Amino acid sequence: MKYKYIEFCPLDNDTNNKTWDCYNRKYGTLLGTVEWCGRWKRYSFLPEAGMVFSQDCLENIIDFIKGIAP
Repeated sequence: MKYKYIEFCPLDNDTNNKTWDCYNRKYGTLLGTVEWCGRWKRYSFLPEAGMVFSQDCLENIIDFIKGIAP
């Protein structure tokens, strides 16, 4: 999935559950990580400290998570 302002890059994992870093396309800033949350039994977004997100960016993150959900 391609988004205008953010990009998800998969990390190499030795586990069954994948992890992705989320970056700002323009500056390459790490915004957070999408990873499996065992307590909730679903993928979740863990933002980096101090990050601020617009509605559009949050909608893109939600869309990405819905696309990878089991």
